Amino acid sequence: MKRLLRNWRLKTGSLAIAVFLFVYVQYSHNVSRTVNVRIAEAPLPDDLLLAERVPSFMEVTFYGSRDLIDLEPSEFRIVLKKSNPKTGENVYRAELTPDLPENITATYTDRMKVYLDRADSRMLPVIPALDLTLKGDLQLGYVVTDPPAIRIRGPYQNLSTMDRLGTEAIRIQSSIARQESAAKTPVAGLPDLVEVPRGQADTVNVTVRLLKSDWQNQDDLTLIEDVPVRCYNEIRGLEMKVVGDETVDIYIAREPPGLSRDQLRAYVFCPVYYDEAQAAVKPSFLIKDLPVFISDRLRRSNLDILTVSPARLDLQFEKATVRRPTEETQGFKEHVLP
Repeated sequence: MKRLLRNWRLKTGSLAIAVFLFVYVQYSHNVSRTVNVRIAEAPLPDDLLLAERVPSFMEVTFYGSRDLIDLEPSEFRIVLKKSNPKTGENVYRAELTPDLPENITATYTDRMKVYLDRADSRMLPVIPALDLTLKGDLQLGYVVTDPPAIRIRGPYQNLSTMDRLGTEAIRIQSSIARQESAAKTPVAGLPDLVEVPRGQADTVNVTVRLLKSDWQNQDDLTLIEDVPVRCYNEIRGLEMKVVGDETVDIYIAREPPGLSRDQLRAYVFCPVYYDEAQAAVKPSFLIKDLPVFISDRLRRSNLDILTVSPARLDLQFEKATVRRPTEETQGFKEHVLP
């Protein structure tokens, strides 16, 4: 025992130095490295969509020996997992994949909030953005978009506030008295997380009619007055009313033989629906500045529409009134029931 205690201070100091050197050598070979690892797309059921974007990358810190830590970040992914996701806030479990090499560890945020909304799709009218630079005495005439509406898909809350789609700017610049210009342009300015479904065209053809300022003085001008305006699409449970004049006038050049008023229809695409859950017309009971387009029941190729007046309308919508059958009507229905 005395031999063991002899020079104990020296021996204790030597042991401490040895331990320090061992730890120093070990940790001098261990380093950390922080990188951005891509987050894989969160798996979602068909009836749900992201309500807010998920970050594209997550910071991951790798720990290990210097000769093993030189990992390629692109080889890894953060996978988000959640059973039974629902609308609103969801907490997903984040996992790094694939498995790390032996003697390498990693730290990262293992939980992530993901906000979801129910998937929805709607048909909305396309309003072309015209960049007019007209020379001389030219003015804008009849403008028609084909198709008049395009289907979009996205989270319900995003779509519920939309009443139209736009296009990229279409430049109209001409000094020609009578001109029809066709432009094919992609739909532009869609809100975040809203898109045109796959397999559906995201372009429209826009035809623009240009007129001279004295176009109303031409001899072959035909006027079809007081044409009622209808919704082109079905709006279940709703009634539409035009704010102001409820009809439009159609000006046509070179009247085709046999043209009559009942062969023409004036339409607007009505971008509304009735939300039963909130008992409200969405996106609003009043939709302004919707373009009017004309349909010819006989589909004549030589029908030259110069302009429609007014060219755009404000529309008001309300829930349709359910009319109870009269006693006579009810009695008749009961009589004819099998």
